Formats: sequence, C-alpha cells, structure tokens
Amino acid sequence: MPGLALVYDLGGASLDVTLVRVGAGCPLNPIVGVPIRSTEFGGRAFGALVAARAGNGTVPAAISGAVTGATADELRTIHIRSSLKLVYRCLRMADVTMADVDCVLVVGGAARPVEVAQVLAGELARPVITAPDPERTIADGAAILARRAAAADEEVTGHHPRRRPRRAKTRALLLSRRTKRRLTRVAIAAGMSAAGVVLALALPADTVVAGLSQLGLR
Repeated sequence: MPGLALVYDLGGASLDVTLVRVGAGCPLNPIVGVPIRSTEFGGRAFGALVAARAGNGTVPAAISGAVTGATADELRTIHIRSSLKLVYRCLRMADVTMADVDCVLVVGGAARPVEVAQVLAGELARPVITAPDPERTIADGAAILARRAAAADEEVTGHHPRRRPRRAKTRALLLSRRTKRRLTRVAIAAGMSAAGVVLALALPADTVVAGLSQLGLR
C-alpha cells in the first residue's frame, strides 16, 4: 500500500500544496485531490510583510493583525502558520485528514529557514522532511527519474548508445531553446514552483524532458 505525502512547496512567488501517493504500489497518477496554490505566501509575500513591519509596505489581509512588535523570525513563524489554511483546504478537497498523511515534504526556494519546518512539524504533528537545498529538490528529482528511466530502457532493449559529447551538447541546447517556454508553462500549471522550473531547465534538456515525462508533466 503506497504512503501519502503532503508536499509543501514554498517558492519565491507562491505556495503550492499537493498530496502525493509515494512508495510501492504508487499509481501512475500519484496526485490525490487537487493541488492548491496561493500567492499570499512565499518569498515575495514575506518580503512585503517585512517591509510593512518597517513601515514601507502593505500587510497581507490574512496576517494583518499580528505584525506590530514582531521580529523577523516571529514574522516568518506568523507567515507559515497563516499558510496552514491552504494545507487544511487541500486535505478537505481530497477527503483526508493529517492522520492519513505519512510525512510532509518541504521544498522550494523560500523553505530554507528553520522556522518553516519547525512550524509545520509543531502544527501538523507529522514527520517533516527537508533537503539541505530545498530549492533544488524538484530539479534533482527530475534528474533521478530520468536516470532510472534510461537505465530501465537499457535493461529492456539491451541498447547502450555510444557517447557523442559534441552532438549531444548541441541537441540539448537546441531542445532547451525550443521547449523552455512550453515546459515552464506546463510544469507550473502542474504544481512546480517557478524556482524549481528554472533549476530544472538548468539541467541538460534531455534529462529534464525525460524526468518531466516520468512525472506525467510532458
């Protein structure tokens, strides 16, 4: 029986919350329910909150009552705690509760500060997994999937293509230029953060396309 992970993707421009089946027996489409996105949370929104604390900006309505006298760490804690409404909405739409969730996976360029994982662990009472470089998690995952797919193809066909560095490099460059906009649009629509897409496209194009194909985003 596959497990259930809640992916908390806190990027620079938005927060994306998605429930995903993981592990043995995982279905071809692992997403449970409907992914939810909000631009009220993320690096840009937190910057606006800090600016408002300094008297130079506007506080988002969701957290307008908790700014006065707060430090930067306290503001981030308020910011993450306020975002939990998206988590619970995602759970309701999938007709599950946190008791059904095995772990919380934290990714995204704005997820590095320790307060993010601390608040989620304390409020959700589930194991929280954060990579050392959370902004690279999606790109690294795409690369791993592509490598596994290539290895599986070699086992089935017994074909080991010759290495042609110069030609492969040219093809990757052309493929990246031709598909960058389409992949970015489709990947963001499927729940990847903008930062994750940029990092993914920094990888060799053949690797990214293969990885996105395995994820069902191509």
